[in-house]
Amino acid sequence: MSPAPEARRSGAILATPAGMATRIPIHAALAALRARAGYPSQRAYATAMRCAQSAVSRAESGDYATRLDTIQRYADAAGEVVLVEIRPGVAPAIIATDAPHVIATKPSHSA
Repeated sequence: MSPAPEARRSGAILATPAGMATRIPIHAALAALRARAGYPSQRAYATAMRCAQSAVSRAESGDYATRLDTIQRYADAAGEVVLVEIRPGVAPAIIATDAPHVIATKPSHSA
């Protein structure tokens, strides 16, 4: 069964069995990564990433496609491992696990 069209477009969170990885929309995972890295503002993180604040805003808004090199810059600035999952028919997402070095934010609805 394929996800609903709105799930494919939005990268909607998909439920997974306990102990398994969770899929988080890229924009939400990047905002959580920035916050966990101790950067309260997009401007401060942009400085660490060596890019414009508007680039951070675009990446975290969910309104634009996020390039892989932008995700790499987020990982570099935070010093964390970021895993991206791409599946046919489903919007790309960040994979979250319980490993402390991998994005581990679990949104209130599910990824």
